[in-house]
Amino acid sequence: MLVAKFVYQKIRTKELDGGGTVSKRNSKIDDNSSGKAIFRHTFLEILHTKSYSYFYLGVALSTPVMVFFCNRLVTMVGEAQIGKGINFGASMLVVAVFMAMIGSFAATILSIEGKNFYITKLVPVSYRKQLLIKGFLNVAVSLGALLVSSIVLIALKFVSAVEMVVLAISQILFVFGLVFNGINLNLVNPNLKPKANGDAEEINVTYMLMIGLLIAGVFGVFSLLLPKIMENGSTYAYIIVVAIGLVYALTNFLVFWFTVDKKYRKIEV
Repeated sequence: MLVAKFVYQKIRTKELDGGGTVSKRNSKIDDNSSGKAIFRHTFLEILHTKSYSYFYLGVALSTPVMVFFCNRLVTMVGEAQIGKGINFGASMLVVAVFMAMIGSFAATILSIEGKNFYITKLVPVSYRKQLLIKGFLNVAVSLGALLVSSIVLIALKFVSAVEMVVLAISQILFVFGLVFNGINLNLVNPNLKPKANGDAEEINVTYMLMIGLLIAGVFGVFSLLLPKIMENGSTYAYIIVVAIGLVYALTNFLVFWFTVDKKYRKIEV
């Protein structure tokens, strides 16, 4: 207390006499672009929230391992029940399920801001650009997991090269569709109330997970059954699964693009 009193009096006296600061610190101006700053901010928000960082990044990191074991199990069971040649369908089903699990967290892009949401309305960056950058982070995490999973599948010969290309294209489209679907859902239900202990108790994630798993099931059904039902079914299956991903991604992106500003303006903290 004696030291603090001495230092405090000295500081106050110097401020009153000279009006200057006691010490100077060399400050570095952050010259990051708006896009890079928003991307970094979103990533740090995920890391600072225990439930987000565990379920979101944890699922992404474990996806390739789970894809290997789940794909092997589904393939063995499927061959016993359906017959040979279901590797492509099994791989499509397993990968789509894990993409749905990761992509469902895109429905928290706004909710994670919580009481600080008003800041996003003040920064000199358009609402559409802010959400596009945040969505890109979700896409990047999902595609990272997809890339490693694809390497695992092709290296262990679960699928052929052609099947891998079809699977990758369909799932890339699926990921984009999931992210923009989640953003659109979060715009309608931002849920900005503070969460208990800072955790993410987010109903939107549950909704998106249900939607994602439903579409993943559609991917799996077409990929598994069409080769057995139709002559040259593999070709039809390839076209259909890519078309499903394309329609889903395009629909949600167009809804986002043309409605984001109007919906964002209506949100209040």
